[in-house]
Amino acid sequence: MREPADGVLRQVACPAVEDGPTSTTATAHEGDGAAAALSADVERRQLGRLGSRTDCGSTVDGPGPSGWLPVVDPGAGTGADTGEVEVGRLACWVDDDGDSVLAWTWDDLGTYSVAEQRGGGEDGLRALLSWWGSNGDRGYS
Repeated sequence: MREPADGVLRQVACPAVEDGPTSTTATAHEGDGAAAALSADVERRQLGRLGSRTDCGSTVDGPGPSGWLPVVDPGAGTGADTGEVEVGRLACWVDDDGDSVLAWTWDDLGTYSVAEQRGGGEDGLRALLSWWGSNGDRGYS
């Protein structure tokens, strides 16, 4: 067992899931480490902001199949502010090996999770997004 990196509290790696990712890793970070990890991936891969999560894996009406967007709780505001509150972020891309990657953070948990579909390409992004919608999105927009 190896020691976690600085700022990492715990990390869990999950094996392949039938009709889902070939691998998933969830990492709990100290402070804003999860948001910083996702931001670093967004910057490194030069991902643009998507208009909606359905743009992930789609080249129709969007900047391309890869990108990021905030995940919001549409009714989490308090007092006079009843608007949307950002609760995390979601990003998707195809890596240099043609693997589909879906990554997300949950601000309240301090987690950064990455699910991959080896060799999935753009079609794999849509499949990962569908899997995430049933298994990881916590019911937010």
